[in-house]
Amino acid sequence: MPSLRRVNSHSWWYLKSRPDDLKGNIMADLNGLSLYHKEHCPFCHKVRAVMTELKLDIPLVDMNANAEEWQRLQTEGGKGMVPCLRIDQGGETQWMYESDDIIEYLRDNFA
Repeated sequence: MPSLRRVNSHSWWYLKSRPDDLKGNIMADLNGLSLYHKEHCPFCHKVRAVMTELKLDIPLVDMNANAEEWQRLQTEGGKGMVPCLRIDQGGETQWMYESDDIIEYLRDNFA
């Protein structure tokens, strides 16, 4: 099965430019995130553009290529729509829909 992680070429520079005491926190925060998306969805593109701007290496789950994850999005997340940011923190999972809400979350937590 192919990896669900898309490597952002800027993520290494982003971490190098941060103070050492913040690097671990940023990576730990990102480890609990994944973006469910479709390649040609304009709302997904909007979120991915902000991820690129903020130099965030968040795993991408392509809904066109992964029927199992599509089912998971619908059953666990409650909606069959993208984009959706899956947030795993403290043993709990939140499913954030709406591109503007996702962008606000990313800017508030990682800008």
